[in-house]
Amino acid sequence: MNWRRVRLFLIVSFSNLFIFLGALFSQSQFTIAVLFVVDALLGIGRILFERLAAGRPRGDIMPPMDWVRFFEDLYDAVLDKRGHLHLSDRLPPLYPRNIPFVIDQWIIFWVLSPVVMLTWQGLEPLAGSFALSAVPTLCLLAAKHYLIVDTWQSMGMYEDSGSRTIRRSRELLYTAFIGCFAVLVVSNADPTAVSVTAATMVVFMLKLPFDFREAGIGPWPLTFNPGSDNTELPLPTPDSEPRSVFGNDKRVVRNWAIHDGLVYAFGRGLEFALFFFLLLVWGLTPALYGIAVVLVVSPLVFVPVTLITFWLGRANVEYRLHDDALVAYDTYLGEPQWTLEYTEISSLSVAHDSRRWKFLSVFDPLPADQFPVEIQCSTSENLRLRGLEKPEEFARTLQGMMNKVRMDEVRS
Repeated sequence: MNWRRVRLFLIVSFSNLFIFLGALFSQSQFTIAVLFVVDALLGIGRILFERLAAGRPRGDIMPPMDWVRFFEDLYDAVLDKRGHLHLSDRLPPLYPRNIPFVIDQWIIFWVLSPVVMLTWQGLEPLAGSFALSAVPTLCLLAAKHYLIVDTWQSMGMYEDSGSRTIRRSRELLYTAFIGCFAVLVVSNADPTAVSVTAATMVVFMLKLPFDFREAGIGPWPLTFNPGSDNTELPLPTPDSEPRSVFGNDKRVVRNWAIHDGLVYAFGRGLEFALFFFLLLVWGLTPALYGIAVVLVVSPLVFVPVTLITFWLGRANVEYRLHDDALVAYDTYLGEPQWTLEYTEISSLSVAHDSRRWKFLSVFDPLPADQFPVEIQCSTSENLRLRGLEKPEEFARTLQGMMNKVRMDEVRS
């Protein structure tokens, strides 16, 4: 066991020891419950972060979709994206192509909704305030989750992981369930140091083995599975400088993202709100707060997520016309996305879609569909370029480059 593993073992041990000491020398159920909840929330955030950090491409694996393929456009924006974001030398790079494998975990939160409602009902009667003496414990909990990521990063595990093998959905489910279980157990204890300590020990029977298992320490099988054989081959691009460059309109991408984000928020938010309404009818009064939270939080979650996804997927793409090939290049990630030789293009057209309307008379959400450039390919999938700044000029220039290549072939 190297020093990083020793350090991780100590931080996991001390973070749980401090929770135990807080229960032993205090009768504040609220403080102990908050510590368990914060630990669970940090764990959920870490698991989703680790999914973004998987270095292996997805291969043929697709994120699960519902029968109406609700998030298909959102996934398509980044699913085949090349390149990564490098935040820090101590943290693994993040791959935009893994975003769909984070978004698809919404189903876990759907499954956990009734458990969260029961937990909320248990937490509500807890009196008192959060003790400032528990702040060092919060720091230890944050350090624990950071060091789990830092330890695996130092061992190069994220580079060899796939987004579906790095942390499976059940890890997210277990983490949230243990947090909810802890609140229910602590809230049912008597407000005495002995009872709160006993309740904390009951929680530790589940939490301690899971914490060490998450960190990869101990005799239990690791939940971290780095196995993935998928590789990303380098994309050959022309050596010559491009003759012309056309970019996407960032305003169009922004409006497009806001429109879709509001649609996602309304669709999924309505589902959760109806579910909580049924719980309210059943007699679970905290469901009333759940309805309010969903209606407010849903747009605050889906709109920013859609904006970030579309920005990473579409806003920074420019189309470079070389002498013999068209290259889509992402200027933010610094990576070519695909290459298409002119000889593979069978036809080219600019569509004129009449679907135009303004959301609340503020902005036109679908200008990207008004003039999409459609490229028919002879040996690969057809392309539909949406959101170009100058679609008609791009089509004329591309057609001219195609004609020149064909004339050169005839002459030769």
